[in-house]
Amino acid sequence: MKIPSYLRDALLIGLSFLALETFHAWVSKNCLAQEENLLSYRLASSIAGALNEAHRMKDDLAIYRLLDDVAKTPGIVEVKVVDRAEGLAHSYPLSQGGSIWGHLVITTSGRFAKSLLRRVGLAGFLAAVPVGLLLFYYLRRLDRQTVRSLKQVAELERLREAERLRSDQRQEREALRMRQLLASLQRALQKDPDPVVVLDTQQRVCGVAAAAMNPLGVERPEDVLGKSWHEVRALESCGTGLERSISSPGQRILWPVPGRSLTLSFETDAVGRTGTWITLSVE
Repeated sequence: MKIPSYLRDALLIGLSFLALETFHAWVSKNCLAQEENLLSYRLASSIAGALNEAHRMKDDLAIYRLLDDVAKTPGIVEVKVVDRAEGLAHSYPLSQGGSIWGHLVITTSGRFAKSLLRRVGLAGFLAAVPVGLLLFYYLRRLDRQTVRSLKQVAELERLREAERLRSDQRQEREALRMRQLLASLQRALQKDPDPVVVLDTQQRVCGVAAAAMNPLGVERPEDVLGKSWHEVRALESCGTGLERSISSPGQRILWPVPGRSLTLSFETDAVGRTGTWITLSVE
């Protein structure tokens, strides 16, 4: 089963937020623990003088009362004096005359830190819920818009492909029609007794009469069909005459071929559908 992308993104963001909150809680817990240890150390250092004085006076009752009063302070779980500090993470040495006679150990409850962490966690959760819901709906809406956009792109691509196929078919039909027209023109010219050469609108040979083969110096129509006028030896020097004919459609332009007893008669179709007709006259 494929998970929707918006649901996957929302889950990843939620896990990232949860990891961030966990890291924040861990950092806060360590900071609060260090703060409590620092406060315990300060409290121990403040009452160490009174304990050292009571120990110097050998007043065990005063030491007991002082420890009992400190133990009644809110947040203090236990206050005691031990001979050795081995195995204790936090203790304050008590000394008299340069020698250590005990170690003061103050244990705090950490209730305030735990309560603060719970409140911070609850506040973060309550703040994350609406943000998460808004983010979820936003991602869902964005995913729907993306799906719609992809469908539109696919539809446009389908239409473009269909239009391309129609264009290719039109071009193929046009090319087929043009080939049929040229074939019909060539068949008609084969029966024409006049030596005529026909150029299309791109000045390429599209028809040649049988009577024009000898003046052109070719044996078959295929030798000149499809070629440009300057590729045909008998027409290669008639560029100026052809240009005049194209610029003056419907008028007959005579152009003698230099060095040959051959005169070319140009007449360009005024409508522009059949190109230029060239009649070859051998003198």
